[in-house]
Amino acid sequence: MLEFLDLLCAALIARDDEDVRLLLKHPIGRELPREVREEALAIAALPAESHRAPMKTLWFRYAMEQLQRDEFAFLHSPQLDLPFMPPLPSSLVLLPTEEFAEGALADQQGSR
Repeated sequence: MLEFLDLLCAALIARDDEDVRLLLKHPIGRELPREVREEALAIAALPAESHRAPMKTLWFRYAMEQLQRDEFAFLHSPQLDLPFMPPLPSSLVLLPTEEFAEGALADQQGSR
């Protein structure tokens, strides 16, 4: 994918309309995000004197490079897991005592 994006960026910077359209017809070119494809077609149609850079295409290439670089990074780093704490058995769940319930009921009646 990175090699394909390198070819696409080079064709866009050179304003080579024929190469850009050929690359976009390639199966990999059809899988590009809509924004990248639209930008490529728009830039390819510009005159050679235009200074517009293919920013979305370059950003997408950068993102793909980061994904490829970090694909197996988790194998070399310690795993970040939370310790497993099993739920308490239902017999250990504490219920309010009668005194607490009577106090809450008195508070409720007093606030009316």
